[in-house]
Amino acid sequence: MSHGGAAVEARWSGMAFTVAVLPAGVTPYLYAPRYQACISSAATAIFLSTMLSLVTLSGSIFLFRSP
Repeated sequence: MSHGGAAVEARWSGMAFTVAVLPAGVTPYLYAPRYQACISSAATAIFLSTMLSLVTLSGSIFLFRSP
């Protein structure tokens, strides 16, 4: 399978896609207080991305499951 000119096994491209639809990690929230910036925005982004991942992850698994 070729993606962007590079030959990639289907298994690896599937894993990369799954990681891309996962929610934001907690790292931005951990760094926000350290740098005194966007603490509430980081928490909101994590919450919203987690809620949206219920739809995106479920949808991607449904669309790209093995036949």
